[in-house]
Amino acid sequence: MRTWLYILGFCCLAWLPLHMQASQPHGIVLSLSPTECHPGDLVELHAQMTRSDYAEFELKLPKMPALHFVAQQQSPITYSQGFYRQSAVWIFQPTRSGKIEWSGIHARLEQGAHESEHTLAPLTLEVLPYASTEDPLTPEPLPADSEANEARQTPLWLYLLIVLGGIGILYYALRPKSKQPANKITPKPGLNELQQALKSDTIPVTLIEQLLPDPSLSHQLRMTMEAALYNPKADPQTLRAAIEKEVQS
Repeated sequence: MRTWLYILGFCCLAWLPLHMQASQPHGIVLSLSPTECHPGDLVELHAQMTRSDYAEFELKLPKMPALHFVAQQQSPITYSQGFYRQSAVWIFQPTRSGKIEWSGIHARLEQGAHESEHTLAPLTLEVLPYASTEDPLTPEPLPADSEANEARQTPLWLYLLIVLGGIGILYYALRPKSKQPANKITPKPGLNELQQALKSDTIPVTLIEQLLPDPSLSHQLRMTMEAALYNPKADPQTLRAAIEKEVQS
């Protein structure tokens, strides 16, 4: 029997808020979460409507310069345990500190073709200022490690190593470059090389071009060499015989 009394009492306590909301002409309850914050924090405005008969509501929020609108979320109407429920959430950010009185909130209800407007209870939001931080004028002491590093002297051998390295770099930069070995002088070809080349029964064009500027050649031999050079069908033996005659004279 005592167990049933507990269950009955719990049901009455759960039913009481719903009965109070439904007994109001509009059935809408507003709340802020949180009620205390700092500038820039997110604040949620919750609107919950609970009615025994079907209706839809729409809030008309007055413009508040101290509150920056962020987002809005509307939930559909649901029906449970004999009541119609509709909820909505608005998210704001306070832009200044101080107490913000949020009044002048109206709700417009639609029940089919019938419309009505109701004024809701005002809300209060306490926006707390941030704690002021002032930089002290007294300078902070240096860490112990920094003082020890300043007291420590650089060893002398490190300076000597740096100086020797700089001298070495300067020496290699200013050292005269080694002279390139002189190109070996290639002796100019002569008539003997031309005679050897003609033994293969071919006209050595390149060798003849190198010998033609030689001023020691006779006019007759130069004519024969030019004829062999520009005549594709020239006889190598004819040029060879002319060279032998030149050499013997």
